[in-house]
Amino acid sequence: MAALQVAQRIMPLEELLAADILEDRINIHLQCDNQNPILWASLSGRCLPKQSAWRLTTCDRFRDRQRNPGAPGHALSIVLMKDKEHLGEWETPFQLALQHPLMLKNYDELEDVMEALREDEEDRKRLAPEERRELQRRLQDWQEERFELMPGARLLPNSPELGFALREAS
Repeated sequence: MAALQVAQRIMPLEELLAADILEDRINIHLQCDNQNPILWASLSGRCLPKQSAWRLTTCDRFRDRQRNPGAPGHALSIVLMKDKEHLGEWETPFQLALQHPLMLKNYDELEDVMEALREDEEDRKRLAPEERRELQRRLQDWQEERFELMPGARLLPNSPELGFALREAS
């Protein structure tokens, strides 16, 4: 979250994100890093890229995942214009969707433990030894929990495997 705030001070969010729309697939990525997509998806039909569009908007659907639920919930809206031979409803929008892991569900838990330990470093008398040991145990046992991927999406492989996975999917 802090990284996003820093980036937004330098440039608008619209200049940070990109969505490449091709006839048979989309690639959502950071402007400077199209080799590591946030979402790469093979479409279930063909679209007309020049008549399709994407834009940033706001959405309340995931507002509860934000630190500040009163802030706007940013969302990327993609509208695809279907090719005339692929009109009608597609059973699913994507034949294959590879998605970057989503944000941590339990980041606040990690942050709280790390903050308590940091404060204790500054003032050794703040925590009793058993409290400090308990915080260290919690930090050692902490495991990341992430929000679920889109229905039907698969987790993007690590970078060395990514190029191979995308070539195989194309």
